[in-house]
This record gives sequence, C-alpha cells and structure tokens, in this order.
Amino acid sequence: MRPVRRALVALGSNIDPEANLPRAVALLAECPALEVIAVSGAYESPSLDRPGDPRFRNAALLLQTRLSPGALRVEFRRVEAAMGRVRGADRYAPRLIDIDLAAYEGFAGTVGDNPVPHPDIPRRAFLALPLAEVAPGWHLLPAGRTLREIAAGFDLEAEQVRRLPGPALGLAPRAADPEHPGTPPQTVAPPGLGDAEKVDLGEIFQAAAVEAEFASGRREATVAQAKRSILVRIVTVAAGTLVLMAGIAMLALPGPGWITIAAGLAILSVDVPFARRLLQAVRRRLPASFDGKLPLRVTVGMILVGVLFTAAGIWLALIR
Repeated sequence: MRPVRRALVALGSNIDPEANLPRAVALLAECPALEVIAVSGAYESPSLDRPGDPRFRNAALLLQTRLSPGALRVEFRRVEAAMGRVRGADRYAPRLIDIDLAAYEGFAGTVGDNPVPHPDIPRRAFLALPLAEVAPGWHLLPAGRTLREIAAGFDLEAEQVRRLPGPALGLAPRAADPEHPGTPPQTVAPPGLGDAEKVDLGEIFQAAAVEAEFASGRREATVAQAKRSILVRIVTVAAGTLVLMAGIAMLALPGPGWITIAAGLAILSVDVPFARRLLQAVRRRLPASFDGKLPLRVTVGMILVGVLFTAAGIWLALIR
C-alpha cells in the first residue's frame, strides 16, 4: 500500500467562476481516495494570454491521498469532464475549470506533459497566493523557499491580483463521521505546514538535505535521485571520518599518521559546501516558535558520540 502523501492543487476558472470553483471543491471532496484538508479563498486576476477574455478566479486545495501523481491527474481530469470541461486545440481559450497538480510531497518530475512542482509558482502571484494560504510552510523544490516567502515577494498591484472578500470557498457536506453524517472536513491547515506546528526535526532535516542537494549543481531530476546522492555523501563522510580517526590513532605509533589525517580531512572537505547549505536550509525551516528542545533519541545519540570521542582522546593520551 502506498504511503499517504500531501498534495497541492491549483484551481482556475473564467467561465462562471462563482459557481464552478466551489463545485470543483465539492466534487474533489467527494472523491473517496482524496481527503481535502484545507481550502483557500478566491483570487481574481486578468487573463494573461488574452486580455479581452473574462477575468480569472483562482483557488487552491491541500489534500492527502495514497494516489500517485499520475493517478491524481487522472482523477482531476475525471472531475473536469464531469463539470463539462472540453479540452480543445486552443489552450488559452476561456475555461470552465482547470484542476492542476501544483506540488506533491516527495516528488519532482513530470506528470503527463506537466512539470511538478508547477514551474510558474515562483513567477505567478495568482498561483502562489492561494497555495500559500493553505500551506504557508510548504518548501517548494528546487526553489528552496516556502510558499509564504514566495507569496510575500509579489507586488500585488503590479500583478493585478486581489483576494476576493469572504472566507474560504468551503467544502461540500461529506460523511466524515458516521455518527454525524454530512459533516464536512475542517478547512484548516494541517500539522507541519502552519506557524504553530509541532516541529518534526527528522522531517525538517530530510527536507533540508534534499533542498541542499538540489542546490549542489548535480542536476538531480527527482527527489529519489537527490536522496541517493545524499546517501553517497553520508558514506563519503563516514569513510573520511574513519580515515581521520585511523590517522589520529597512528600518531602514537610509528607510521604515516599525519598523512592519513590529511587524507581524511581531504575526503571530508568535499562535502563542506553541502554541509553549509544544509545548515542554512534547516535554519530556514525551523519556525520562530521552536524552543530548541531536541528529541530524547537525538540527545542520547549526541551524548554517546561525545563519550566515544572523549574515550578515544583518553586512550590516545595514555598511549602517548
């Protein structure tokens, strides 16, 4: 069974958007394989490609699913067809509804003909603002910034984008609780994406490592490739550390101790720029409310490492 993943969905319409955006949200909320957990308000902007066309309204959803990115695309096309959307040759024609996968947790690649994450998010306010409303802390790869940071960088007057008055678009009634049929899901940001979230250091460190690897210039195409490169770095660091420790041990004995130490430091130095990017990425991800308390397993691990290095130092001093 596939793990549950979070996904960001971008909605758009310039044909009766007042009715079609809420209807799209309702139909998506009714899909058994999708759990809609946050819905944005509506944002209005002019048509970029055909200035004489009706103005667009855009919105965004945050959902959880076990579906793959490709299966999600199929589901979105099914909903579009149910609403009467017909895709013609003119890709810029006014449209009843657009439902696009903007980002998918742990994935960077192509779904159909569309890159994911959506490459226009850092460039288009009408995409970034509703997405930032439902998932402000989502780190967009390979940009390396949160949606909140991206959205804050737009000049809304120049972009001619405005949030329409009123709350989020809302969700259609759905029997989420068997004792209270018809109760809709809550339209609130999920844990791990808001300002007051519980800090998961493991998740933060993993996402930061992937971001740092994407910024290394190796041109990994997917998160999976980035993780494989990170594993190679871990093995390299472990090897460098072993060589360095062997060199330190050899200082007390006849042999090329300093040369071995130099070799170990040379191996470790290869990943110094990556380590710097990693620390910067971790700092950006820690919320202002983080109190600095480490999980017990991390604390115990640090103590054990300290004890080992102290013991090694004492052993070295006694031999010399």
